[in-house]
Amino acid sequence: MSMEARVKQFHEEALAGLNSKSVKGMNTFRKFIHRNQEYNFTAREKSRLFGVVQAYFSMFDRGVSKVDQEDAPSSLGLIEDALKVPIFDTKQKNTMLKWLEELQKKGGEKSGGSEKEKTVYYEEEEYEDEYFDEGNIDEQQNNEEPEEVTETEPPKSSSSGKKKGKK
Repeated sequence: MSMEARVKQFHEEALAGLNSKSVKGMNTFRKFIHRNQEYNFTAREKSRLFGVVQAYFSMFDRGVSKVDQEDAPSSLGLIEDALKVPIFDTKQKNTMLKWLEELQKKGGEKSGGSEKEKTVYYEEEEYEDEYFDEGNIDEQQNNEEPEEVTETEPPKSSSSGKKKGKK
């Protein structure tokens, strides 16, 4: 099966609507974009791939059935994966970032968290090292002798700046 046919198949499956195979199809699509992220898709194929992401987002997260179900599937993982691969262009990624923010706000409201919670990617550590102590740095700077700075003059040119051409 050619790559174009595979992309078309994913697009048709996503547009078919919510059914028993939708979650499996979304997970298969996530694996597909991860495995084929180095493939040079045509503009038409990229548009269809974006359409698949959009269809799953609309189906799982904006659908009417999503409002009442707590354990309903979400396209959050798909959108996060789609943002990580270089398949999509900037405009498409900006749209997916808006969707991601929307999903994260909904997730924060359901879990009882505030909208302004921030993800901590690293923790700041306190260093108790003698070299990082500000007092030691000041003492080291005062004990060092300043380096001798010599200025160099630009080379003097013998011409007056005008080029003389041959006549």
